[in-house]
Amino acid sequence: MSVVTRINVETVLQDVDFFVIGTATSELVKDIGPLVSRNAEKLTGVKSDYVEELRKQFQHFTVAVDYNFLALSLASNAISGLSLVLDHWELWNIQFLVQRLIYAVDELLRVHQYTLSATTAYAEAISGLDTLFKQYLEENGSDVLLQFETTNTFWNTHHLENISPHALSSSVIKKLEDSKAATEAFGLMFLKLSEWLRGVLLDENGFFGDAVQETNLWFDHARQKWRALEAKILTTNDYLMKGISMHPVFFTFKDLQEVWDRLTSDQRSRKAQIEAFKPTVKTRPAVRKHYSPIPCQLTRKDICSYSCTLTLQHVEKVESHRSRISIELGIEAWLKPPPYCISVECEVQLPSESVQSGAGVKIVDHGPKTQKEITDDAHVEPSGCTPNIHTRSTSPAIVTWQIARRNWFRNRPIAGVPSRLPLSIVVEHTTDFSLRLRLNITRYEWFFKRVSGDTEATASLRA
Repeated sequence: MSVVTRINVETVLQDVDFFVIGTATSELVKDIGPLVSRNAEKLTGVKSDYVEELRKQFQHFTVAVDYNFLALSLASNAISGLSLVLDHWELWNIQFLVQRLIYAVDELLRVHQYTLSATTAYAEAISGLDTLFKQYLEENGSDVLLQFETTNTFWNTHHLENISPHALSSSVIKKLEDSKAATEAFGLMFLKLSEWLRGVLLDENGFFGDAVQETNLWFDHARQKWRALEAKILTTNDYLMKGISMHPVFFTFKDLQEVWDRLTSDQRSRKAQIEAFKPTVKTRPAVRKHYSPIPCQLTRKDICSYSCTLTLQHVEKVESHRSRISIELGIEAWLKPPPYCISVECEVQLPSESVQSGAGVKIVDHGPKTQKEITDDAHVEPSGCTPNIHTRSTSPAIVTWQIARRNWFRNRPIAGVPSRLPLSIVVEHTTDFSLRLRLNITRYEWFFKRVSGDTEATASLRA
């Protein structure tokens, strides 16, 4: 399959500094605003011909901000839409999913186009302002100072500040260059994502559902990472709006409503292009596979007056056809007497169609196996817990843990059953498989009255 197979959201969150686009805008408006305001000549002492030329070059910057405002708003909407597809992956029919992804591709491409326009405008602003500042310094000398009137809104006070044109020029050009670089990185990331989605939709060699699963778009990156990306974009947009609010007269868009009006208008004009992009999508007649998200709380149930949870925490591919599965058992709302014994049975199973094809699955390792492993595990609660532990395997596909209070007559927590216990198994498999967990809890009321209860949970995992 000739498509990009990974979009590393973690790398994007760490390496692409979106905030520069917003913060630099606020700082640039603050720096240049007084020089292009209505009373600029009177307030700063700069000649009118310079002020007019500065306003002309400043417009390139405001155009860049307008395009970035459109790009950031649409990017937020696109990522939110992809998250919505993820949330409804098992509920929506395949054709509706395709339709949503087609619109996502279009939105992502438009984000890239807006950033290209913003980058061009930044380049024009850098070139024009750099030339103008150099000309001003040549004609007036490096010793001349520009006078700015600044306002402290908290104390409602005004004072004059003298700034060197050379220092102002260096600061402005640096911020414009940083904004241009951040915009390029931002646009490139969304171009790659759009190319990946388009490749999945147009791939003629595979089935649509398989293609999306194989790329690991959803399952290698937890949903919170995509939401963190959306939050980062929204925060950058807030910084951008803060800069615009300082001198709104310079900008085309004063608020989000005007942005969305423009985006809606652009989308209508592109409707023919969107409708023309209707890939022939191959789907299997069978029901699409469902895989459990990770991490995932498989069950939460009250057993013997204890609130018990089984959580699928992590799946790690340790080598080809071998995966380590991490599970966490939680027991809340401790009562007296505490549980005397818990039993967790773990079974791996093949789907019915895989059994016929000769596929196999078995458990080749598990943990913990000893009391010391429980005591040494920093994730076990309470810390230093020392219960009795016994494990057994009744078949290659089943392993059972039995954990009991070490001293039947003493209810000290450190000698009892853990309230939080990580478990793990290593599974050798050649195909997709399911994991079935059975939890049983036993406690005693008074000396001889025994009370027990159980629950089950299942998860579906990929090869």
